[in-house]
Amino acid sequence: MLEWLEDFGELEKERGELYKRHGRPIPIRFEDKSSGREKGTSKDYDIVAFSSEHASSVESEGISIANDAEIIRLTENVSNPLTISIEDGKEVTMNMAFIFDSSLPSKIKIRLGKHASLDIYETFSSNFSSDGILSQEMELDESSKLNLVALHKEPANANYALLSLVHSGKNAEARLTNVFAGGNRLHHGTIGVAEDGGSIASSTVAVAGSSQIIDLSSLLVNEGRNSSIESLTRAVVKDNAECLVKELAKVRQSAEEASTYIEEKGLLLNDGASFVPMPDMAVDTNNVANASHSSAVFPLGKKSIFYIMSRGVSEGNARQLFATGFLEKLLTGKFGSEKGKIMLEEAEASLNSKLRS
Repeated sequence: MLEWLEDFGELEKERGELYKRHGRPIPIRFEDKSSGREKGTSKDYDIVAFSSEHASSVESEGISIANDAEIIRLTENVSNPLTISIEDGKEVTMNMAFIFDSSLPSKIKIRLGKHASLDIYETFSSNFSSDGILSQEMELDESSKLNLVALHKEPANANYALLSLVHSGKNAEARLTNVFAGGNRLHHGTIGVAEDGGSIASSTVAVAGSSQIIDLSSLLVNEGRNSSIESLTRAVVKDNAECLVKELAKVRQSAEEASTYIEEKGLLLNDGASFVPMPDMAVDTNNVANASHSSAVFPLGKKSIFYIMSRGVSEGNARQLFATGFLEKLLTGKFGSEKGKIMLEEAEASLNSKLRS
């Protein structure tokens, strides 16, 4: 269960220790400012939800989303989160667009029953005037399957923190794909726990430009036997932007025959860009199937650009070709359904727009 992960400060504490270990200051700090706030004093924000096959319920203060698109207006909802529940054995596909017009701390819960299946495609946009905090908690019961694809298109002035908590139960499968193509200062924290036979596969794609800072941190825990965790990150960094990736994988003593892998790769489009990979691993058992990590930084050389330009391609398009090719691996195969293909087109358009800017 995820009770011990409820507090946003839990990951912040781990994150501080990890950066300290690498001798770096934390570039972005967010505080949960919900405590002490009077109810009713904050603005609402809209959540627009679309669902074609709706065997689940989406509930908040007694409101349910029907098969057609409806708009749910929510106030600050940390103590009363939006909850998506999929019943045992049900298969559901959902497409949701989240539009935030304030910086309220908010929470979304996704719960899958035994042998349930959910494909959920999410688009995030916002207009924060200050720091925003959103947590998304995913609880997978035995033999359930979750495929979550999220596209983050926040405007250039948005500063926000996204906390993702995922618990993969016995023989459950969680596949998470996050595409970051917006924002100013972003911290995405992930805590993942896999029980016996459970698996978590996380793919993160990011493009950082101008003076943007993207700070990605993860605490990934193999808790049970034969559990599997894989985290792949690819970032394209341009201008004076900075992308930091700090991940810690833990294999518990109880996680015999477990497998864990971390990969962090960044492509630098110019000299002022910065990509800082910081993988860590702690293994408490000698009986593991695999426990490894890799990281790499690839500066885009002038020779490579010249070679493409000699084929009649402009310098800007040459850089874009290298960048999209670099990101393609993590995008291919993540968008299988018809809704997924639409989502992929939207993600690629957002990334290409960011690369051209």
